[in-house]
Amino acid sequence: MKVDQVYKTLLKSDENFLPTLLGHFSREKVALPVESFGVGTDRERTTFLIVPLEEIERPSWVKIYFKAIRPELLGLTLGQAAVALISLKPLLQANGIFIQEFDPTFIVSSLACLCAIFFTHAAACLLNDFHDHVEGLDRRSTSQGSRVIQKGWSKAYEIQRWAYVNAALAVGIGIYLLWGHWLLFLGLGALTALSILFYSNMTPFWNRLGAGDFWITLLFGPLLFFSIWVSVYSPENPIKLSRLLLLDGVLLSLCFGLLASWTFQVRQFQGIFKRQPGSFRTIVSRLNFDQARKFLALEGGLFFALQSICFYFIWGDLLSSLFLFGAGLSLWGILKQIFGLASPLSSAMLSLKGRALKAHGWFLIVWAVVL
Repeated sequence: MKVDQVYKTLLKSDENFLPTLLGHFSREKVALPVESFGVGTDRERTTFLIVPLEEIERPSWVKIYFKAIRPELLGLTLGQAAVALISLKPLLQANGIFIQEFDPTFIVSSLACLCAIFFTHAAACLLNDFHDHVEGLDRRSTSQGSRVIQKGWSKAYEIQRWAYVNAALAVGIGIYLLWGHWLLFLGLGALTALSILFYSNMTPFWNRLGAGDFWITLLFGPLLFFSIWVSVYSPENPIKLSRLLLLDGVLLSLCFGLLASWTFQVRQFQGIFKRQPGSFRTIVSRLNFDQARKFLALEGGLFFALQSICFYFIWGDLLSSLFLFGAGLSLWGILKQIFGLASPLSSAMLSLKGRALKAHGWFLIVWAVVL
């Protein structure tokens, strides 16, 4: 250990604990959490390695930013937002409404909407990193979170500040998109905020009931899709548009909300052998390993098949529906892999997270083609 590096162990009750944890204690040094005991209790104790900032090998702030916002998850937000935009024209045409896709206003609104989704995604990831660091979830694990705080690339309070800036940008763009429709803006904003709040702060009781699946489906399904539709296509009465698209729109958005929920479940299933009480926010938290692998394989097959059924119900195009069904069959491999897992320590578990995200991305591409 270098002379200018010092280990310091602090109790949660110590007045220096929070400033050290957040990074406020010094401008020239950073505190790297080494060990944490009793996380979540009043007897929590954490050992920090105090290191001068110049000794930390940090990449550029651009790389730190994109590492912190989890680019691998952009398909769940920005990818689904792009499909929502692509689906708007055919969905309106199915209901007897025709729009000019290359109208300048439409293009500007579409780009603004994608920017709002991106900044919302970034704010949520950054706040999640900050919250999990402070609560100790990322400090007692070497694999959870983006690790930018734990590596000393950025201090916790800086991540929190970045989150607020990204949230402000998202809100600002949202105000521009829904200018004049204040009731709708407040309603969508409140529902989105409540969904994120309930998902992030659920008690173990709600975790065991799998309430997180409901909030994920709502956030990445109806809330995301209807927010984009009424933001990009802004008639005099957006409420009327929502009513017009109610049945088809809810059905289509639920397809993607359920697919996102399944993807989150698989991501949490990969770490089932090391789960901590309250660390899982989906139905996986109440299942043992054998129950979870069977449930995820059957649920995935159902959700993949649901895509083609919903498409045929909305548009009545048999050929495109069969194409979607074939796309689902092409993902038989990941379902077979999940169902055939022998133990939570199987080497095949290591690739599940990546394969689930690829399966989700594959369906986004297929939907963009058939639409």
